Amino acid sequence: MYKIISLSVAYACFCGPAMAASAVQCPVPAGFIDTVPPDIETEMLVDHTEEITVNRPLDIVVAEANRIPIEKTMHGTSTLPGVAGTHLLRGTWPEPGALRATCLTDGGSTEEQVIANARSGDTHHFRYEVWNYTTPQARPIIYAVGDFLETDLGDGRTLIHWTYAFRLRLDEFPGYLGPLGRFLFRKFYLNTRYAELMRGALAVRKESAEHELPKQAPLSSDKS
Repeated sequence: MYKIISLSVAYACFCGPAMAASAVQCPVPAGFIDTVPPDIETEMLVDHTEEITVNRPLDIVVAEANRIPIEKTMHGTSTLPGVAGTHLLRGTWPEPGALRATCLTDGGSTEEQVIANARSGDTHHFRYEVWNYTTPQARPIIYAVGDFLETDLGDGRTLIHWTYAFRLRLDEFPGYLGPLGRFLFRKFYLNTRYAELMRGALAVRKESAEHELPKQAPLSSDKS
């Protein structure tokens, strides 16, 4: 259990609202090597979900999420680093296929790629994968998957449903414990320290959207 708790210093940028662009372009980290994103094995993921209701319609919520820089959203916690900036490697963020390196405030970095970004009626879906961690404490993790489903409730409010999932290595603790290791990881890390970070990021999104006047935030098909 102590080992699981000690993992927590590594993972701040895994959970950032990745649809957000960045106002700070960090340099490509020293020694950085662009690697192929791992195949997603849904049955092996360990996940946690948080929800929040924003008192604004979906158009405003999506527009504001695209506007506010990720480093303004991901402040980190007392035990988790925040996001210092990003470096676009390919494509136009947050379009599907776009790729970027994300720099952490502790000097670590990851890669992020957009898997899906689509509006359909009263819902907006955004999905992304994170991998290639350079922080030594992240050795137990192969990759993570973030998934946002935002639904317009029809009364001027929007429900944000955010699931974050990790794929553990089978040759590192706690992954080598199989289902038991995934259970322990969820109970002592995802449902506690990581959940705190997710709730903090969602609170920033809520405050930002609710302070934005509706006339200032039309939904545009151009996300560049």
